[in-house]
Amino acid sequence: ARRWNVSAALLAAQLMAELDGAPPPDLARDAAAALHEAGRRALAREANRVARTTFLRALELEPTPERRYLAALAARRLDELPAVAREREVVRGEAEHSGNNRLHGRALTALSDVALMRDADVERARELVEQALEVLDPTDSASRFEALEARSWIGWWTGRLTESEPYIRDALAAAQEVGRKDLEAGALDLLANTHRAR
Repeated sequence: ARRWNVSAALLAAQLMAELDGAPPPDLARDAAAALHEAGRRALAREANRVARTTFLRALELEPTPERRYLAALAARRLDELPAVAREREVVRGEAEHSGNNRLHGRALTALSDVALMRDADVERARELVEQALEVLDPTDSASRFEALEARSWIGWWTGRLTESEPYIRDALAAAQEVGRKDLEAGALDLLANTHRAR
């Protein structure tokens, strides 16, 4: 029944948009929520192109910073760095304005990644990720993991592996705090590679 309701809401919203130019707000909200959940499921199974399209459709119906963040996350997984830079900058501004430190910090971390991976601007990347670590709640271990891991990569880029290690160890502790074995494994792998490279 739930699947039928989701399909019906999406179809109704599409038809209303075609007929009247925009669906009623309640219908748009229901359809956007259904698309949001579908996008999260697509991200979880690494169907990143589907996730990207789905979140963009949800944004058209009911824009939220969280949906914009998730659309940009799918774009990052697809290596669409120009889109990531544009969209995460919007998320950063919206989150900062609304006081959403979690999204603000995550957007800063993502912008740090873009500065490093697209622009090779190590100093800008360091500045952004350090801002993220200041903004993020110390108890938000999953978000802090992302920022700490990003900060550790800066040491790799500059060839200062001893600088990276404390951040990797902090990222490992954050992964353990939230019980994320996938993140823990990634941190351990990065720590092992750091020791091997040194």
